[in-house]
Amino acid sequence: MLVMLLVFSAFPVAVVLVSANSSLDDYGSLVQYEWSQIHGDSGFTRFSEGPAPESPDILWKTTIEGIESYVAAFNGKVFVTTATDVIALDKDTGSIVWSATLPARQRWHAVFKIDESRLIISKYCLETETGTILWESEDFSAKVSYWAESVYSPEEQMFYTHGDTAVLAWDVSDMSAPPVLVWETYVSGATGSGTGIQYGDGRVFPGDFEPHQMALNASTGEVLWDVETTGAMCFSGSYYEGKLLKAGEQDNTFYCFDAETGNILWKFNPGTQLGYWVSGCAVAYDIVYEINKDGNLYALDVNTGNMLWKFQGADYTYWPGWPVVGDGKVYATVGQRVS
Repeated sequence: MLVMLLVFSAFPVAVVLVSANSSLDDYGSLVQYEWSQIHGDSGFTRFSEGPAPESPDILWKTTIEGIESYVAAFNGKVFVTTATDVIALDKDTGSIVWSATLPARQRWHAVFKIDESRLIISKYCLETETGTILWESEDFSAKVSYWAESVYSPEEQMFYTHGDTAVLAWDVSDMSAPPVLVWETYVSGATGSGTGIQYGDGRVFPGDFEPHQMALNASTGEVLWDVETTGAMCFSGSYYEGKLLKAGEQDNTFYCFDAETGNILWKFNPGTQLGYWVSGCAVAYDIVYEINKDGNLYALDVNTGNMLWKFQGADYTYWPGWPVVGDGKVYATVGQRVS
């Protein structure tokens, strides 16, 4: 499904070819490769195991007035949003399968797959096949404001969101009714915007606007570790094979944490003028990819932090995009956020 996920970018896409030695025949049915939430999975790896475009040829185009940046793809559909609507498109043609208007207007809606028949967007649960609104919550909201991404863990059957000063965990195991708040943990420096949350192997990793990174027990909210850094740890990171990979704001330092202990395994700072790590990273093939406001896309060895290569964009417009990885290729958005 990744081949569908990039068609809504309003700005050019820089593509770095790492390798390309597979064909569509190697992958079987493409509907098995889903992009079930805002960053692909609960670890925010931004990686698809399926095929990905070899060229910038457009498969189809659909005009959606007021379309916003976040895209999801599952159950054979591509889901896009506006400030008032969620729209399901046919994966092969781009035609509108259904469109549902939400009762409350909100910017930056994002769609999350919960199970084979239901999805969550904001404070609403919809039927995936029809767009019928099944319930509305008075307390819960899977809000996604500027860089403040909620995350859903299928393993825990829990949704993790940011309050003004805390991380909130919601039980969504019974989708016949709205989620139930299970725990709430104070996070120093947390706000309702600019701070994403990642999940990995029973741990939750919240962002904040102070120089420290925390890990919480995903089931109980207990603080497992809290490690000092040299810059604020807002935006988003990626969980990958026992590691939390995340860039610090302001001081241009990228971190790799042992997710179990919080030990800093390595740090990388390019030392560039105008340097500033942007939005969030992607990780695959034991390589972490991150774009920087200095105009470069960096590829770092996950185990050592050594720079493997960097790609210089046309100018300093890698802001505020994210990289996406699939089929041996890296796609870096320029000037606009997309999923």
